[in-house]
Amino acid sequence: MNRDPFDGLPIGLYRTSPDGRLLYANQALIEMMKYPDLETLKKDSVTKQYTHEADRDRWRETLERDGVVTNFENLNRCYDGSRIWVRDNARAVRGPDGKTLYYEGALEDVTARRETEERLAKERTYFTQLFESAPEGIAMLDKDDRVVMINSEFSRMFGYSAEEALGKRLNVLIVPPELKEEGNRYTQTVQAGLRLTFESVRCAKDGRRIPVSVLARPFSLPGQDTAVYAIYRDITERQEALEALRKSEDRFRSLIEDASEMVSIFDTSGRRTYASPATARTLGYTQEELYGHNAFEQIHPDDLARCREMFGELARDVGGSRSLDFRYRRKDGEWRMLSTVGKNLTNDPGVGGIVINSRDVTEQHNLADQLRRAQKMEAVGRLAGGVAHDFNNLLTVISTYTDFILGDADLPSSHRDDLQEIKKASDRAAGLTRQLLAFGRSQVLQPRILNLNREVEDIRHMLERVLAANIEVRIRTQQDLWMVKADHGQMEQVVLNLALNARDAMAEGGTLTFTTANETVGLASTLYDQEFLIQPGDYVALTVTDSGTGMDRTTERKIFEPFFTTKGLGKGTGLGLATVYGIVNQTGGYINVETQLGKGTSFRILLPRAHGTIEPESPKTGDRASASFSATILIAEDERPVRDAVERMLREKGYTVLSAVNGREAIGIWQESSDKIDLLITDLMMPEVGGLELADHCRRKRPDLPVIFMSGFTEAASANAEM
Repeated sequence: MNRDPFDGLPIGLYRTSPDGRLLYANQALIEMMKYPDLETLKKDSVTKQYTHEADRDRWRETLERDGVVTNFENLNRCYDGSRIWVRDNARAVRGPDGKTLYYEGALEDVTARRETEERLAKERTYFTQLFESAPEGIAMLDKDDRVVMINSEFSRMFGYSAEEALGKRLNVLIVPPELKEEGNRYTQTVQAGLRLTFESVRCAKDGRRIPVSVLARPFSLPGQDTAVYAIYRDITERQEALEALRKSEDRFRSLIEDASEMVSIFDTSGRRTYASPATARTLGYTQEELYGHNAFEQIHPDDLARCREMFGELARDVGGSRSLDFRYRRKDGEWRMLSTVGKNLTNDPGVGGIVINSRDVTEQHNLADQLRRAQKMEAVGRLAGGVAHDFNNLLTVISTYTDFILGDADLPSSHRDDLQEIKKASDRAAGLTRQLLAFGRSQVLQPRILNLNREVEDIRHMLERVLAANIEVRIRTQQDLWMVKADHGQMEQVVLNLALNARDAMAEGGTLTFTTANETVGLASTLYDQEFLIQPGDYVALTVTDSGTGMDRTTERKIFEPFFTTKGLGKGTGLGLATVYGIVNQTGGYINVETQLGKGTSFRILLPRAHGTIEPESPKTGDRASASFSATILIAEDERPVRDAVERMLREKGYTVLSAVNGREAIGIWQESSDKIDLLITDLMMPEVGGLELADHCRRKRPDLPVIFMSGFTEAASANAEM
């Protein structure tokens, strides 16, 4: 049986008649369009596969006019009714009389890229809305104190349009001349990595002087040194209120009772003598309950020393002011982050104490903390993925050469046993690298439409074998559960790892509960997980809850880090939950943990809803270990052990192999033997001349040359998927 030489290509090839009949298609196209076989595909008109028939008309008109169609993207309808985005490159083949004989071209599935572009566009819109809807004026500055971005409130507050402000130094734009030195000092302090909260005066475009509260923090712009963002709040009204306080206690109370900011008055010993209604509401007390409270009794232990120091300085500085952010415990036990400004008005007979104005900035603080943690996890993930990739190359060489030696029929049995142990150790090490690649989101996934109810039910029997008899497994599923698109094997890994984690937390037995549910997240939703802003939409929730020992806050913040474990030495790799984290994020989902010491732990996973029917697993290819072929293959790989191993395997299959240590050497071999070479196998990332450049060079002479790219990084492969 003749084998189509193009069946091994990762892109779909086709040939159609002008009236829409399919004349030829390779295996990749059949699989891409989800047809069972070529005969079934040929029965359908090509026009039927276009979701919008007008796309077919435009495609054909372009071909007839120009002779070629380049990068034509449209939405295709598959055999099973699903839809995919494809990129089409085609040409019209004409006869001597100029009439079109047929069209031929190549299709590439670009659905993932289109979906990613749509998701990124939504994210940009979401963050722009957040930025523009902020009630404070916000300016982002580069390392030279030049304005990069401002929001609408900044324009309203200071009178500058975005065009007028961009590229200007902030100290020139809004800082009064007499405060230039102060502005420069603050900028240098923040760029040194410190956070500043202070009050000052800034100038509007029309000359108005605006008293402001400023929160300045460092942040990083891509490819630049430390930059700054500054948040400005117009505190004119608050300063006017403080001025009124000095004139009359009655006037002070009439103004302050309706204020949205928290206001308290303390004597110099720290005893509260007044609390505004907003203070009582925010802290969960009545005003009467707050009278007489000591200023420090509900402050977080880690912040207590700083608060005592600030209050002591303020008590000694009559007329002076101080500001500080700290955590304060509400009556119900919840910790809230407060941003406070205190002023010593003990010399004012209308006040006679230290006035503390406070704002609840818990959400802003949490957002900044989550951003830092997300950046940390991203950096650790990239490091883990890179190390695992390099280590996996070494393991590949060890395992391959071990197989070569084991294939020797004359190998002594004692040596064979030793090599089997090496092989087992190599396989175990490969398993660890796969877990690291999972955490680093560097695995190659095979997603398909799944029902999580079925996934959980299918793994129940496996759980009965690995869980102790004193652990009861409960499964609560939603009957009309939406579908998700995920890798079946990876979902099993997620469920199993969470179950094993729960088992270790329930040494004395307990209950392990799996719950599935449909969940819709709206724009008003708060942060869902520890690291990411969840995007609005439909999700399928999987919750795994145990009745075990639970975790403290310190442990909870580290559980997804690779190699972190609470087990004893040698009793765990610390990769179980890191693997779960990587799989969930690579699948496009979110994970959250809720736990309390002595009360168990609950992991909650959200996976995006998918539309379609459950897809069966792709059939595994048959064993072709004994097959032998004759063709000439050019290999370009800069890692010698990997190159040697691949070359040896191919030679043992009967191929003729031309080997190059890099892309530049491969070009030289190609120039001498291009007419003999049937296939190019190249590493994607090589110094000097990379795999893409090498393939492009070879295809200038042989456009039909088959090329196989090798890469351990799925990110790199995806970024160059157009090849």
